[in-house]
Amino acid sequence: MKKKLSFVINIIICILLSIVITVGIYINSYANQNVIESNTTVSEPYWCDEGGSHHVIDEGHGWYKSYKEAERAALANISSTTYCHYEVQECDCGLFTYYYNDDTSTTSEQASDIGTTTQPTTTEVSETSPTQTIQTSETSTTQSTTKSLCNHNWAVVTSNSGEHLKYCTLCGAEEYEQCQFAKNVVNPTCENEGYTEYYCICGYSYKTDYTSPSGHKYEYISNNDGTHHRVCIKCGLQQEDENCVEIKSDDENKCKYCNYIFQTNPSSENTTQTTTQQATTEPCGHDMELYKENTQHYYKCSKCGFVEYEKHAYVAVENAKATCTNNGYVVYRCKCGDEYTCYSDALGHSYIRSTKITPATTSKNGNKTVTYSCSRCGSKKVQTQTINKIKQVTLSKTSFIYNGKVQIPSITIKDYKNKSLKNGTDYTVKYYNSKSKAVGKYYVLITFKGNYAGKQQLNYYIIPKNTKISQKTSKSKGFKVVWKKQTTQTTGYQIQYSTSKNMKSAKTITISNSKTTKKTVSKLKAKRKYYIRIRTYKAVTFNGKRTHIYSSWSKISSVTTKK
Repeated sequence: MKKKLSFVINIIICILLSIVITVGIYINSYANQNVIESNTTVSEPYWCDEGGSHHVIDEGHGWYKSYKEAERAALANISSTTYCHYEVQECDCGLFTYYYNDDTSTTSEQASDIGTTTQPTTTEVSETSPTQTIQTSETSTTQSTTKSLCNHNWAVVTSNSGEHLKYCTLCGAEEYEQCQFAKNVVNPTCENEGYTEYYCICGYSYKTDYTSPSGHKYEYISNNDGTHHRVCIKCGLQQEDENCVEIKSDDENKCKYCNYIFQTNPSSENTTQTTTQQATTEPCGHDMELYKENTQHYYKCSKCGFVEYEKHAYVAVENAKATCTNNGYVVYRCKCGDEYTCYSDALGHSYIRSTKITPATTSKNGNKTVTYSCSRCGSKKVQTQTINKIKQVTLSKTSFIYNGKVQIPSITIKDYKNKSLKNGTDYTVKYYNSKSKAVGKYYVLITFKGNYAGKQQLNYYIIPKNTKISQKTSKSKGFKVVWKKQTTQTTGYQIQYSTSKNMKSAKTITISNSKTTKKTVSKLKAKRKYYIRIRTYKAVTFNGKRTHIYSSWSKISSVTTKK
């Protein structure tokens, strides 16, 4: 037993060793094959059976065993050329070569030099190629792939439409694109407006968001000679010299604006020009004239030139109240003539709405007139709308087969524009005997309201269950018919027979006992075919009148009388 087991184990080991050796040989041959295929350029000339010549290196462009190898060679060598595009083409023998050109299309001469088979149009895009174009020649069986390698140098054409054209100065390619705007905020100055400017590299620009000038803000600077000048602290603008305005006090006399101190001793040799002017103007009896400036006014003596400033004092001189459509305003004016106006927005109309409705009916259109009256100015505007007349009032069902339960139909009402009216808004519904379950005749009353007027009554029925013919027997000049008994909510039966299949000119037999289930009909013509049908009915009272409520007819049967 042990010898047999040892023999089996040896056999298994031998088999495993043979498998390992076989796999190793296969892997080695596959690796050698890949090494051969990875060789980029064919060192030996290859004979082209289709072209009838050797494939040799021509103009530095070799033949390659795969499309990718030829493409890599084209990309590697194009930097040393002046071309922007290259083409890879395949010969019928299966080898590949490439050409350089300045055009994205393949010339017929190049196509005829290579062969007739085509390279699949699915290609790998090189990472260094910005664009690629794949084009198939219609006049030759050779297909080439042309790729653009132009590293575009874009120049922009100015436009005033928010869209500009850019073109490549190297290859001439053109593209349109939307302007890309940068923003420049220009702040207002004392005298100039501020704004925001948006501009594109193409030169197109526009301005928006204007703001008013900020106005000058003056500082008074003394000249130390009884005069001063004003300088804007924001922009540096300097005004002409003005005489100081003296304010007298117990301690010292100062200028109202620049704080210049006036000398109080007129006998001093250093008395300033302003003090001398003041001393000489005291008995002048000033002849003052009023002058206006931006934010104030001043009085100036026409004799001695004495000047006195004071701020504007405005009073309302004119006003108009705002109305519904016009702005209001108040004009304020100073005695020097300077004035300004304050505006108030228009009030807008305050409308009171009134509605007059002429309701529509089933026979004529109505209308709805809405009047808006302004409570302030009395202005009116009127809107009139047509109310379409009622086109149809329908019940979902006009008859129900008795089932022992309450059954009522739903209602649909539409106008002549097929607009559905709303229950509760446009009409109300009242079902009479709406809780009744019995066989009978019922009605529903519809009362229109709102934009509609009038009433309409519709009837519906609960009918008894029908029956069917269970047996028919031919007799001499007659027949006998038997049916299934139906006594629930049933008074009796009605039988019709006729020689016409469509029951034309049929004769009717009424059986007033619901328990009867058969009937013999005689005195008919011999050997004639008669068509028979049956239905149930119930006698009811509706609005004080006795009437019958019938079920549907049974299926038509036929029987032929005997001689």
